[in-house]
Amino acid sequence: MVDATVDSSPQSKRPKRPNFSVEFKRQIVEATLKPGASAALIAREHDINANLLFKWRRHYLAGDFGMPDVTLPEAPVLNWLPVAVAESSPEVPACPASDSASMYEVECGDVRLRLSADTPIATLIKIMRGLAR
Repeated sequence: MVDATVDSSPQSKRPKRPNFSVEFKRQIVEATLKPGASAALIAREHDINANLLFKWRRHYLAGDFGMPDVTLPEAPVLNWLPVAVAESSPEVPACPASDSASMYEVECGDVRLRLSADTPIATLIKIMRGLAR
């Protein structure tokens, strides 16, 4: 392991975990953020667990290691997804009536979803991201 200190005092029965410097963590994380980089391969090259590297990435993106040196890609915009609101047609069976909420239908290609008006926004976002792929 490069750039890590390990306390192997005789008082402990097992060695303590390595303590990696912030600069080392930043360097490794920034390497994973480059286009085409494989975080698993980079972790293996530096003899660290990939899960640890992904934890460092979360901390890095949260600003815990200082300001990021790389420009992060923006979230995808879904303004190109066509949406049409239509009345229910005879060939489409009606949704069961609900006293508490209305139902909405989203159609994208061969996919047709019926959603309750009280569907959580986080679920709607996941659905839209899935349909956009």
